[in-house]
This record gives sequence, C-alpha cells and structure tokens, in this order.
Amino acid sequence: MVNKILVPIDGSKAADNALDYAVGLAKKYGDELLILNVVRTASSTAFHGVSIKDQLEAELTEQSKQMIGKRINKVEKMGVKAEALIRHGIPDKEIVKAAKERKDVELVVMGAYGKNFLERQILGSKTEGVLRKMPELNIPVLIVPESCRDICRVNSK
Repeated sequence: MVNKILVPIDGSKAADNALDYAVGLAKKYGDELLILNVVRTASSTAFHGVSIKDQLEAELTEQSKQMIGKRINKVEKMGVKAEALIRHGIPDKEIVKAAKERKDVELVVMGAYGKNFLERQILGSKTEGVLRKMPELNIPVLIVPESCRDICRVNSK
C-alpha cells in the first residue's frame, strides 16, 4: 500500500509552500499526496427572506474544486500522484478527521500561516488547532513557514 501525505491547502502562499515540500517528500519516498481543502460551512444567512446559504456553499465548493484542480495538475506534472479531497466544516477539525479516517495517511504537511490577518497573528488558527488534536492520532505534522528554504536544499544537507 502506498502511503499518503495529507496537505491541507487554503490558497495561501504558506499552503502552496507546504505543498511544494510535500511534493519533494513524495518524490523522495514514493508517496502520494492527498490534497485537502475545507469549505467553511456558512451560517444560515437570509436576505429579504431568501436563504443564500446553499448558493454560497455551492460557489465556495466550486472555487475549492478549481483551486485543488490547479494544484493537482501542477503536482502530477512533477511526477507525483495526487488525490483531491473537499470537506465542509471547520478546517482544523476536518483536517484531523480526514487524517483519522484515512488509514493510509502517514504525514500531514501544512503551512504555518493562513490566508487572513487574524490567522497570521499566531501560528495560524487551523495549524494550531491541528497541532492540538493530532497527538491522539500518532501522525507527525510538518509545519512549513511561508518563506522557507527549498526542499531540495534541505534534502542535500
């Protein structure tokens, strides 16, 4: 069985850098990537009595598919197999659930900072949430900063 590296992405530079690291690791060890994006579940929002929750979630899901599709094309051109996974809910909880449910996940590689300003004030709310919940799974988590050395340089030392 080929092991998977779970890579949660959110469109941020940090997440893309983490994806590059995961590609380097997958190439070196023959693993495959499981690229995850979590669509935040919208609270019920009404405008003139009409709920826009379903429409909003459908649009966000479509954006998620496009974002993951671009990353999978890039990764596969680099010679690494990748699978897409889209979940709905709270990002850190869904990342942990995905790692727990998938018995083939051997490592989680994620960016240190999220997309928005508040998430940048600490390690990153998604990252911190995952780190707090992962010990029960016995799966290592590699945190990749937004600006970090190229994985090839790290491997060569």
